[in-house]
Amino acid sequence: MNKKELLKNIGDPIWRLHNLYRIVDKNSNKVVFKPNVPQQRLFKNKSKRKAILKARQHGITTGCLVEMFDYTIFNENVTSCILAHKEDTIKKIFNIPRKLYRFMHPEIRPQIALGGGSRYEMYFPEINSRIYCGLESRGDTNTRLHISEAAFADPERVAATMQTVPIHGWITMETTPNGFGNHFYEFWVGTQTYEKIFLPWFINPEYCIPHRGASLVLSQEEKDLIISAKRDYGVDITQGQILYRRMKVDEPGGLFIQEYPENEVDCFLFSGTPAMKAHIVKELLDTAPDPISLHGPGEAQIFHTRDAKKTYVCGVDTASGVGLDSCVAVIFDRETMEEQACLAGKWPPFEFANLINDLCHQYAKGPAFPHLVVESNNHGNAVLLQLIHHCRYPNLYYHNNDTTRPGWLTDMISRPLMINTFIDAVHNDHALINSKETLRECLALVDNKGKIEATEGFHDDRVVACAIAITVISRTKPEVDLYKNLGRAIRL
Repeated sequence: MNKKELLKNIGDPIWRLHNLYRIVDKNSNKVVFKPNVPQQRLFKNKSKRKAILKARQHGITTGCLVEMFDYTIFNENVTSCILAHKEDTIKKIFNIPRKLYRFMHPEIRPQIALGGGSRYEMYFPEINSRIYCGLESRGDTNTRLHISEAAFADPERVAATMQTVPIHGWITMETTPNGFGNHFYEFWVGTQTYEKIFLPWFINPEYCIPHRGASLVLSQEEKDLIISAKRDYGVDITQGQILYRRMKVDEPGGLFIQEYPENEVDCFLFSGTPAMKAHIVKELLDTAPDPISLHGPGEAQIFHTRDAKKTYVCGVDTASGVGLDSCVAVIFDRETMEEQACLAGKWPPFEFANLINDLCHQYAKGPAFPHLVVESNNHGNAVLLQLIHHCRYPNLYYHNNDTTRPGWLTDMISRPLMINTFIDAVHNDHALINSKETLRECLALVDNKGKIEATEGFHDDRVVACAIAITVISRTKPEVDLYKNLGRAIRL
């Protein structure tokens, strides 16, 4: 590039993004940055609020940071923040703008000053603009914010840093998926103010194996993909891309759909470390019924009213009623293990006990009351005392039938057993969950180094209540295999 051409076009940001900057490519060569197809799509989108869900190896982070760096050094009084998702990625991410600066033509490279002692900041004093990278930003007012791997970042840090950007500023969130239960999934499905951009693998023509032979014989799955790619993204998938897909699908580990998603649903289904089979839970969620009524002051969701021929079990997860966790009581049909009703909310123990008592009375027939299994941990003892001494509930569960030990004790032995019982029952159609809120909790369950629990920022109160009830039923139900597939048969 000669100096005359440089000075002629330097004021055009589009020209700059296609000609001015140099990067190190995948082959470790220093080359002029030329936006690939996914990056071109982003550059054309002028929204100030973008959420980008992507397949791997599209170069999205590089593209976004080239654009951010360019804006920073060609405008006055700009503060650009790059939010990394973990400590050991800060250096790697900040190397992108650092190299952009180092490789610039010396005639137009702006003067740089030390960034307040930070290794991951560049300050340009002549225009009073700067760009920096960190795990959080609270004290600054940021003109532009780029959040890298948003689904893996700490949600509190993300939320706090987003507050530093004024209404006229730019925010770009980009990430590979991290499962249904992640905070980014909730943001993705709920946002109405961000431009949502999904970038499947096939929009990048680089994912291709040269093909010059006869036309491939396509499977129905491949035919459907070709149709949806054209319809939803305007992409004509080539024979070479089909060959590339087949190669990746055949690789050990079965990670193709996780690493190279083809639609938004699969993108979340096959990512993260879910404890439950997401496609099963998603199917149940898609077909889950609305409650037929709400009962009592607690507005319990009723899915089926009492059947005089049935007997019932009620599982209860207790909480203080003032924190983040909810008090939950769930009634199941003992025979079919289908959820009949769900009571959930925040109440003090004595009030929750009265609501449980009232709900269970709705499923009582004469002297036959639902078998009431209350978690005795923490505030459970207060709930049990109210049920025993004031409500005089006639059919409480006692640990090992010991009448001196009312309630279900959840400990390091019983919790994994009951959670695994619950998961097996749902996976194998022994139990049917009707509550949409409970099914959403199922999607948020993760395997955290062998411990199954709700992912950070989510809850598992409804799952625990269901697990208690289903475990008690299964212990007295040796013929459980007779009910395989009964749950979905009822719903469908």
